[in-house]
Amino acid sequence: MARKQTHYHAHIDDARMSQAEPQRANFHSALDGSAEVINWLATQLREAAGNPDMELSDESELWKQLVGSKEQISTGLRGGPTIIAVPIPEDRCPCERPELRTVRGKSE
Repeated sequence: MARKQTHYHAHIDDARMSQAEPQRANFHSALDGSAEVINWLATQLREAAGNPDMELSDESELWKQLVGSKEQISTGLRGGPTIIAVPIPEDRCPCERPELRTVRGKSE
């Protein structure tokens, strides 16, 4: 049985972490692989904090584990924004990135 491929859709919600919810209509990035997910999360968190040199090695290690387990990742600042990356199985993905879509082992 072929293993289902998964990539992440991501967005930034202006709400506080306790109030933020991922919604398909808000997804604006499709991320493939742990390095891309980690880089996007780190970039967005540093930008939100206004600190381009923020050290995120511990967070990056945790994010790598979560991507490996295909878990949703939510991070951010206490007062907002919330930065969210959600795993989406390829067969349930509505995105338009052809390099992420496969049919019977062949790219569309």
